Amino acid sequence: MKKTLLSAAVGTALLLGASAANAGYYSYANNFQGNFDIRGFGLNDNDGNPNTFTATLTGLTGSLDLTIPPPGQWTIQRNGVFNVDYIPQIPGPELTSDTHGAWVDLASANFGYTDISGKHFVYDFTNGSFTSDGNPVTGGDFTMSAAAFKPLFGIFFGPILSPILSAIIGDGSVTVHHTLSQGAWTIEVTETDVNGQGFSGALNLLDLQSGQGGLPPSNANGVIDGSFLANGAIHVPEPASVALLGLGLAGIGAARRRKTA
Repeated sequence: MKKTLLSAAVGTALLLGASAANAGYYSYANNFQGNFDIRGFGLNDNDGNPNTFTATLTGLTGSLDLTIPPPGQWTIQRNGVFNVDYIPQIPGPELTSDTHGAWVDLASANFGYTDISGKHFVYDFTNGSFTSDGNPVTGGDFTMSAAAFKPLFGIFFGPILSPILSAIIGDGSVTVHHTLSQGAWTIEVTETDVNGQGFSGALNLLDLQSGQGGLPPSNANGVIDGSFLANGAIHVPEPASVALLGLGLAGIGAARRRKTA
């Protein structure tokens, strides 16, 4: 009887553990690739406002399948291949990350946002099809905490650069207006900086790295451009599933105590 109870507890814990490992919110980049041009982040730009910048993505193919978790404290993981080539004069991508076969923790962030009404977004740039919860969309506006945006740096810049850039960004919020079309995506960002220089400060730092480490000096031009490839997944584990795993392990402990009693 006690062996049966212990076996049942172990089986339950393993089942809950498997569920915990897979539960949560998944987003996928399916051969999402193209060119990017980011400008407007410098102090001497035409608009005179370093807290605004525009990212223009062109020549896009592939798709994004995005599931947005509810606001809260989340741990974010990545898996797959993410490459950025921002110096055409140097062969191959300057920033690359290949984590096939293993989930790599990016960050733990207070994921806060407003004005995002949908939960599941599918952007197919190859066919020009864009939906929010199954309904056609052409873009939109939303505000999000800077903390929620920081893992984007971790996706592409990896464990070395992303903590440095994250410290420069600080806290605050970003307001985004974006427009979708076949093969193109325009993203206009206005940010409010708190305890840091914001994303514009991080971009400006990257731009000023030109002329170092073999990078061409001419690249310090107030523009960050190049090409990218994203073919992987982002996972936000469901906190409740971790609690279930704990309950399963507690069941094993209870069964063992009964056996020794």
